[in-house]
Amino acid sequence: MADICPICQGIGWKIKVQQGIEVVERCACVRATRNQNLIQLARIPKRYAACTFDNFKLGQCEESQQVAKHIVEHFVKAYPAVEAGVLLMGPPGTGKTHLAVAAIKFLIQEKGVACVFYDFRDLLKTLQSSYAKDTQFSEPAVLYPVLHTEILVLDELGSSKMSSWVQDTLAHILNYRYNEKLTTIITSNWMDKVYYE
Repeated sequence: MADICPICQGIGWKIKVQQGIEVVERCACVRATRNQNLIQLARIPKRYAACTFDNFKLGQCEESQQVAKHIVEHFVKAYPAVEAGVLLMGPPGTGKTHLAVAAIKFLIQEKGVACVFYDFRDLLKTLQSSYAKDTQFSEPAVLYPVLHTEILVLDELGSSKMSSWVQDTLAHILNYRYNEKLTTIITSNWMDKVYYE
């Protein structure tokens, strides 16, 4: 049995006096419970469950990692007053996924924003499985949270062979989210051509 909040006695509202009048407001336990539920629904892999901005470690690309961390922290603090999502590019092991998870954890805990994490390869495998005759889920059911959640993390974009089906699927996801003004955070090992010049 869950513990009953000592402030609201489990009803979710608390009484306070404002300018000599008793009024009710939501108890902090409601937000905490909602945030716990959002964390569970976010699909954060166990390996990254403890990732925060505070425990982000700099490594082989120290300067670019500092810049990336600064950009992502600014993004989450400014959200929802942002114009675009975030693209984190770099070699494996530089902390892209750590920053993406830290971002969605901050957005859930501090702003109550619904977020979903998907490894792009896993998403593709799940979509492919949905085409089987004896499957329990359909393509629309798999894509619904990907298309409709307020913040989507697509991790490891480009780590799969980019067949025409993969390109079409990715274009559909990104175009839908763009048109609906939903935010996407992408991590990728692909490197922009300019990076190499």
